[in-house]
Amino acid sequence: MALYANGQAPAGLLMTLPDTPQFNDGRTAMALAGPCIDLYLMRHDCERETGHRMRINDLYRDLDAQSAMLARYGYPRAARVGTSNHGNPDKQASDIDIKTYTEPIFVWIDRNGMRYGYKTRTVKGEPWHIEHQGQRAYQSWNRYLAVLLGATTVKVWQRAAGTPVDGIISAPASTLIRRSQEYSNRTYGMRLVVDGIAGPATIRGIQTDIKAKAQPNLVVDGLPGAGTRAGIRRLLGIA
Repeated sequence: MALYANGQAPAGLLMTLPDTPQFNDGRTAMALAGPCIDLYLMRHDCERETGHRMRINDLYRDLDAQSAMLARYGYPRAARVGTSNHGNPDKQASDIDIKTYTEPIFVWIDRNGMRYGYKTRTVKGEPWHIEHQGQRAYQSWNRYLAVLLGATTVKVWQRAAGTPVDGIISAPASTLIRRSQEYSNRTYGMRLVVDGIAGPATIRGIQTDIKAKAQPNLVVDGLPGAGTRAGIRRLLGIA
């Protein structure tokens, strides 16, 4: 069942895709957490394996953005307002910066995309258009957090927490995340399940600590992005 009508996602459900410039029309790259996490990791892995930069040209479109696209391109080149797959919670569309089916990035996503929930060839003649199949993340939140922070930051965090230092936040469960959950429960009276999985509730615990100690303006929303990354680094004393 869809969480919301096409193009009408509540702001609190949308997560900003980290390390992504604004689109040409000034919009921020946003989507539900599952598609956002998977796209971030897919981009990371694709760039590492192909050596090519994977730029994102479009992601979630609210009704205003859909209306602007329709006015600019007309139907059927652009979908009617309220019907775009860029606003569909069950098939969140993304446009990547490619033109042909033979480019290395498309070939890689065509072969590997479904590991991240992304399907190619969903719109005839548009190799740049890919769609996430559902709302949940196919990839691990633990791995996302590790890639978001980087191995150096994870190692500093592991040393501070007294866990084995390898720069990896293990999936599906991590000793480092268990320590974080225990700390949130002990310090802030939270009732997190100590399972080593960095889901939204655990991220809220981390964000609560950041807000209290390092970044008072941080929004505690359980959606880990650039602000959470910066806050963790401040807590750890990393410039």
